[in-house]
Amino acid sequence: LFEYTRPLGPTYDQLGDSFATYDDLPTIPYDAVFWSARVTKLATFNPANRLQTLDGEPGPSELVLWTMGQEDQFTFMQRARPRFLRAPTSAQQVNSYARNLGEGFRRDRTATLTDGRFDFERDDRWHSLRWNFEGELELVGVSISGRGSGLE
Repeated sequence: LFEYTRPLGPTYDQLGDSFATYDDLPTIPYDAVFWSARVTKLATFNPANRLQTLDGEPGPSELVLWTMGQEDQFTFMQRARPRFLRAPTSAQQVNSYARNLGEGFRRDRTATLTDGRFDFERDDRWHSLRWNFEGELELVGVSISGRGSGLE
């Protein structure tokens, strides 16, 4: 991530082209972005190597909570509860599981965020959760419920 500065809004010299008199100017504070020749925005490069600013309406997003478990014990996973300061419009979870690391994870069921949580049931050694979100959100934590179900 880095800051990207791009030209913005009219300059003092361009006001005459946009407004006939000073009374026609909008009533906005002197230090508003409208008056600034430049504004700084947070930006990043997308997977296609194109510069994108991090403002505007968000698109779909996802988060992968990776590899939870133990080699010598099965774990029964049953719930994941994300903690949001701002909840998304909608969210889904796909849980995956594996008996042994290195064998690849198998996808399980899709769960929808209901009452602030994803409910699911899976008993195996290793677990992974993929969350897919729609809309703006702010995630600050997660609580995962599970219990050891037996030694292997």
